[in-house]
Amino acid sequence: MSYNNLNMSKLSDTGLILLIIGTFLIVLSLILLSIFEISPNLFVIIQINGWILFCIALIFIIITKDVYHIIKLKNNFPLKLDHLIIFICAMTITITLL
Repeated sequence: MSYNNLNMSKLSDTGLILLIIGTFLIVLSLILLSIFEISPNLFVIIQINGWILFCIALIFIIITKDVYHIIKLKNNFPLKLDHLIIFICAMTITITLL
């Protein structure tokens, strides 16, 4: 594996980690708002941080061109772990927006 591929792999892994953390923050803010009735200001702050991390993660993933492989899903099944994580995050965000 060349040095360039190794850096891209690390960037992709970082993107996935940020994607998971961003999604977690967005969902956490909804849970805190509904169960513990936190203040709207704290809700907005957590939501904004989650969305910022989510957007940074998407940029990292697009840079590493993982999006191409997600769209093209070779062999359809079984899904790779990366694909599954991104699918779960995307569904979580979609549900959040509803």
